Amino acid sequence: MDLDSLPEFITTKQLGRIINIPEETLTHHRKKGISIPFVKFGKAVRYRKSDVLAYVQANTFQQTPSVDTKNTPVAAGVSTK
Repeated sequence: MDLDSLPEFITTKQLGRIINIPEETLTHHRKKGISIPFVKFGKAVRYRKSDVLAYVQANTFQQTPSVDTKNTPVAAGVSTK
């Protein structure tokens, strides 16, 4: 998926498909305050493209974490496409 071609505001359903998390889980995360930042337009919840891209970048790793080492996100220059 080409993340750069996403619309400026993304629905919960679209976000769920992008990051492979059920809509219900995203809703639960919003209620618990552990969500990707979101915007409300009346009752409609939307996620900014820039926040989604930042989330993807912050959760991009080169190796699986081990007990005694900390994962380091992939540095600039790695495509999020």
